Amino acid sequence: MHESIHIKVDYPEAIESKRNMLEAEKSMLEVVRHMRAYDSLRKREFIIKSNIKKDFAQLLSLIYSIEAHIPREETGFTQEKYKKEIKVKEIKKRLQKKVTEQKRNEIEDQISDIQAKLAQLG
Repeated sequence: MHESIHIKVDYPEAIESKRNMLEAEKSMLEVVRHMRAYDSLRKREFIIKSNIKKDFAQLLSLIYSIEAHIPREETGFTQEKYKKEIKVKEIKKRLQKKVTEQKRNEIEDQISDIQAKLAQLG
């Protein structure tokens, strides 16, 4: 035989428990809804990215075909020179960032020195 245990719960406690259970169920359903929406967005993102990749490939092939028909100067501008120019520009940008960062660090050091002096003065 089964032995049953009964617990006396007041009516307000029972209502509060029921409300808590319903709110938990509602929250779980909202999580499921958000997960489904996330999955849908991820699928759309993948499709969009693949379409962009295809478009870039087509654009690149179009650029190469146009380049093949453009007459070159005597000095000749090659992709290697273009890549080198891009690298030089990137190096210049990095150097500018370093200089800017060093200036910022110097200013921050000066500010911290001034704050220390102010703290000593009270």
